[in-house]
Amino acid sequence: MPQTQKITVKQYFLSQNMIYIALIVGQMLFAAVTVYLRSSGQMSNETGELTGLLQYLVPLVSVGGAAGGFQLFKIMLQAAKKQSGLSDKVSRYGTALIVRYALLEAPSLFSIVSYFLTGNYLFLAIAGVIIVLFLFIRPTKEKLEQDLELNQSELAQTSNPDAVIMERKFTS
Repeated sequence: MPQTQKITVKQYFLSQNMIYIALIVGQMLFAAVTVYLRSSGQMSNETGELTGLLQYLVPLVSVGGAAGGFQLFKIMLQAAKKQSGLSDKVSRYGTALIVRYALLEAPSLFSIVSYFLTGNYLFLAIAGVIIVLFLFIRPTKEKLEQDLELNQSELAQTSNPDAVIMERKFTS
């Protein structure tokens, strides 16, 4: 029998921010571990051909991932705006955020792995730029309201931290 979980504005943004922070911290920790392993001499520097290939591939994947993530987010945002209820809008918005995060995180991780394999600091710098880009897309109530172009009734709901903003159905 399906059950419904009611999610308040406060709970929604808490969970969105936990996902967001986990993704950033994960990238930073992974980068730190790879820097440590490279600096401790545990990796060979014999990667001439691989470095040459990755010098083209890493920027291409990074720009493509970032551009694709932002473009797909816009498309998904348009679909979310067309929903009739706030719960459906917010649910689709959350999905769009996660897709955008994934399409940014993947190139960052690819850049970090490329640095790990080659020792080329350019790849680590590209990952750093992506992580900084992440800092500008933190989920906030204001961004949700602006992105979804909420009406007055919906704005009133999002202004109350204890208001139910979304319902999730699941089976037990």
